[in-house]
Amino acid sequence: MRLYVKQRQNGRLATVPGLLNRRAAEAGLWGRGEVVASLHVAPAAPPTEGAEAAKLNGYAAAAATAAPTLQALAGVPVWLGVALVVALVAVAVGFLLRRDRAA
Repeated sequence: MRLYVKQRQNGRLATVPGLLNRRAAEAGLWGRGEVVASLHVAPAAPPTEGAEAAKLNGYAAAAATAAPTLQALAGVPVWLGVALVVALVAVAVGFLLRRDRAA
């Protein structure tokens, strides 16, 4: 989805914050099991109770909050940005694993 967040401005490709936010929202919809398509497709019913539903909601929230984080990394060198994103993912995975063990 990150391929489709740019448009031409003054002849150069530039990331558009609105498209970045839209793609993050679409990822959140897919994470919750909702349909994002122009063609009507009957989705399977997502889980509504229990650990699986809570896990999917956590993934959707993480995807929806990733866009501002990526925008904040716009002026940071690539290697530092990758290191920060990897560190954030490691913290999120650790939190989710600890929460799953506690349940």
